[in-house]
Amino acid sequence: DHLRITGLSTLNSCFWYIYGALLQQGGMYLPKADSGRLVIGVWWIVVIVLVTTYSGNLVAFLTFPQFQPGIDYFFQIFSSNAVQQFGLRNGSYFEKYATQITTRDDFRDYIQRANIYNNVQGEDIGAVQ
Repeated sequence: DHLRITGLSTLNSCFWYIYGALLQQGGMYLPKADSGRLVIGVWWIVVIVLVTTYSGNLVAFLTFPQFQPGIDYFFQIFSSNAVQQFGLRNGSYFEKYATQITTRDDFRDYIQRANIYNNVQGEDIGAVQ
């Protein structure tokens, strides 16, 4: 009954209104002065931004897996067994470099595991069938 008479004029009633705003509950009574209404309006915008940011980060954290660090050097690929199967286009510079130019044995061994694909799609489709 006291709140109905005074609205948000006491510190205690303002505290409970702000606490309710954080929990997205709102309140029945607004301040009578324009300055108080401005403060409450700014507070509601802050609450909306905080709740939206928290919810978005929580969804992103729980939905998407953590990314593994990228590859900086070729030897990281050679030492890793994460990639079991990959392919190279027949006649590409990388395929030529890997099979003819390089002298690194670990690089050649890694490239030997690759499937070499032809430029003509019909041959690749026939190989799959």
